[in-house]
Amino acid sequence: PTIDEILVASVDIPEITTNLADKRYVKIQLKIQTNSEEAGQELAKRDFQVKNLIIQELSEMTQEDLKGKQGKQNLQQTLKSQINELMQDGEVKQVYITSYAVQ
Repeated sequence: PTIDEILVASVDIPEITTNLADKRYVKIQLKIQTNSEEAGQELAKRDFQVKNLIIQELSEMTQEDLKGKQGKQNLQQTLKSQINELMQDGEVKQVYITSYAVQ
């Protein structure tokens, strides 16, 4: 797909700040790419469910779980599969981390 097609089928998840399991907290912002404009519209409507999934997943993780490239890729893959379980029209192709900070 062209970059324009990707952007039309993508949804920005605004910055979420939540606690991690190890008493630290994370600020994270995501862009989620779907396989079609229709799927992107469905995902935008499900934003509250997606935010809930993100917060739940992060609350079980520690700073160590998120460390390095592998930790972030594991989070992206987990979120992709969990969000796909919600989707009825289309699917998530990729989850991108666009901003990230742990304190």
